[in-house]
Amino acid sequence: MVPFFLLAMLIANAWLLGKPFYLFTGVAQIVFYASALLALYEIRVLRDSLLGKIAMYFTVVNSAILVAWIQFLAGTRLKSGNRRSVNRIYTFIVFAMLKHLPQRQDSDPAEFATRVS
Repeated sequence: MVPFFLLAMLIANAWLLGKPFYLFTGVAQIVFYASALLALYEIRVLRDSLLGKIAMYFTVVNSAILVAWIQFLAGTRLKSGNRRSVNRIYTFIVFAMLKHLPQRQDSDPAEFATRVS
């Protein structure tokens, strides 16, 4: 239900923009979602920042939940032939998230093999 409440907050902020507090929270929401989109499109400054990673994760996860709710409420059922395309979507989301994890600079496979053995 979280994605529906997030949409309701965005709509309520747009409706109440005349008040300073709601103007601030509306701008903060827009900046947050914009940074998520830019991080997802691999803008280096945001992709490497903590704000970009958190915003991207939060937005991708809640978007997936929203799509699942919409499909559930519409009565869409997965057929056995559609599971492959759904698995591709999930795989894409997982790899998109994993691609943005920090990589260890000191990791050398040969060095690791000598430490383990």
